[in-house]
Amino acid sequence: MNAAEEGNSPIYDRLIAERGDVVADVARSAERLCRETAEAVDFGAVTGGWGRGITRYPA
Repeated sequence: MNAAEEGNSPIYDRLIAERGDVVADVARSAERLCRETAEAVDFGAVTGGWGRGITRYPA
């Protein structure tokens, strides 16, 4: 186990206290970006659901 895993990292702990947990912020931002990208690239909305078992014909 390294010092960070044991909780024996005073420098890292001080940096988090001063600057915030940048690693956690980046992880949250990446997760949000993945969700937004998946929604933006959802072709079901463009095709009216065709290919998903939805019977809908273009107007």
